[in-house]
Amino acid sequence: MAGSNRSGDLADAQKSIPIGTICAILTTSIVYLSCVLLFAGTVDNLLLRDKFGQSIGGKLVVANMAWPNQWVILIGSFLSTLGAGLQSLTGAPRLLQAIARDSIIPFLSPFSVSSSRGEPTRALILTVCICQCGILLGNVDHLAPLLSMFFLMCYGFVNLACFLQTILRTPNWRPRFKYYHWSLSLIGLALCISVMFMTSWYFALIAMGMAVLIYKYIEYR
Repeated sequence: MAGSNRSGDLADAQKSIPIGTICAILTTSIVYLSCVLLFAGTVDNLLLRDKFGQSIGGKLVVANMAWPNQWVILIGSFLSTLGAGLQSLTGAPRLLQAIARDSIIPFLSPFSVSSSRGEPTRALILTVCICQCGILLGNVDHLAPLLSMFFLMCYGFVNLACFLQTILRTPNWRPRFKYYHWSLSLIGLALCISVMFMTSWYFALIAMGMAVLIYKYIEYR
């Protein structure tokens, strides 16, 4: 969804976003599946079940396999994490600013303001504060399941919106992607809900409850 968050900066968003999304999914899928096959063929299965690498002194399995030494993987992991964080800090404030400008949630209105250069400075500061709260927990594994539920709900609602607008034949809904079909959106929604409850049913219920509360608040306003 990173490309969608910055669709306003693209020359032809309707063409660039579908192509970019599919290429990104194919690339990452090939890389991840290659890693799975590599580890399965070279690492003992008992070591792969050792989540924290206690049997090898707390080191990363892939770092021990790296050439010429483990620092290649450690530095690469740091840069990858830094890049993902900067990407989120680029897209999230703009999305928050757009929500604030729509005046859907009144208490977010102060974050609709931009700086002299058009940057969402206030929204960026709020985003950084929220990220710091998660970091200060000391263990992001406690927060990861709930965040995963929100991501899956986001993708699920996007699929639901596409499905409903196609079935209801909304006049302003005219998808140009030639391989689009409403059944794909319905399958995507079902997969998101299934993965949510397969991963953690209680976190799924908590996330859905929070979504319902936000919806009722917006409806009341």
